[in-house]
Amino acid sequence: MQPPFFYDLDDDKQKLMLEVALGNRGVVVSRLNGMCGDIFIFDQGERVVPRYVCAKVPRKHRTASIEEVNKRFVEELALQLRFSQHSLVHWCFDLREVLGAPVAMFRYWDGDLRSYMSGSSDITKLSLIAYCCTGLIHCYARGLVAHQYLKPANIFVRDLRKDMCELPVLDVYQITLIADFGLANACIKVPAVFDGSRPYMAPEQWNKSPLSEKTDVFALGIILHELMTNGFHPAGVRTEEVWPLAAPGHSTKWTRPESWKKWISGNCPLKAPVELSEDVKRLIESTLSIDPASRPGMEKLRDLILELIKSRCEQAHFQLETLIKYYDLNASKGSLEEEWPYLATVWKRFQNRFG
Repeated sequence: MQPPFFYDLDDDKQKLMLEVALGNRGVVVSRLNGMCGDIFIFDQGERVVPRYVCAKVPRKHRTASIEEVNKRFVEELALQLRFSQHSLVHWCFDLREVLGAPVAMFRYWDGDLRSYMSGSSDITKLSLIAYCCTGLIHCYARGLVAHQYLKPANIFVRDLRKDMCELPVLDVYQITLIADFGLANACIKVPAVFDGSRPYMAPEQWNKSPLSEKTDVFALGIILHELMTNGFHPAGVRTEEVWPLAAPGHSTKWTRPESWKKWISGNCPLKAPVELSEDVKRLIESTLSIDPASRPGMEKLRDLILELIKSRCEQAHFQLETLIKYYDLNASKGSLEEEWPYLATVWKRFQNRFG
């Protein structure tokens, strides 16, 4: 008798089978739905460090075959494994098969950038973007052309104060991890794909013209604006209230591409009803230039953000620079086989099975 296929099970049975197959990972306490995959969050117990891990499983598609879905999942993981030998890039630590479905295991962090839209200091918010820049710079050095899918939900946050005692009282200890490479480099595939999350898509994505790191700079400019204005998109609306679905009492026009295109065609004006400091406003405007050549590169953007932090607190600037240098120096230099032999072995088997 053939065992059941994972995708033929209902939600409760999928959770149960993952718990059984990954028996040392505790119980599933939550399920999140991403664009291309489902995330099952496991609680390993309050005495276990890390307490939470998650399993990502590609989602069955209405039009693509399961073989094609699995192949795309393997391509995403191949990119992530190439980039993720840096502490500021999200990484998987194990790969499994459960009832015919490929499963990638990740640590589940302390949240994502959506949690920092209010209640955080300006230095915290600026430092979060500086860490994003650093993680992306590492990825570009390893072959990333454009992430294409940067948004707050795809940038995880780790609070170092939970792991380290007696840190100085500074607002630079929440570090980011770049995640979700499902659309990374899709612009150079055949056929080319220029999609992203609409509120964060650059003009060149809408125009289907060549993408680059400047495309990601545009998205980070949007995110920085949201962070500094308690969640307002530069178009003048709170992003979470209008995208991907309109909250009760809000216009549905932002669920359609025409509204975002219209804002871009007007040269991306800053319309939010929140005052920004002049130096932050100038920086954001530079990242939102219609012409990619007029935007700062990712390294320049990080330098400009560091200057903003230095003008506000020299001690925070020194500590942030020190941490960035530390993470860059400690990024893995060798191959997966040399530095992570177990993961290299299961990755090869995983590729042969699903690639």
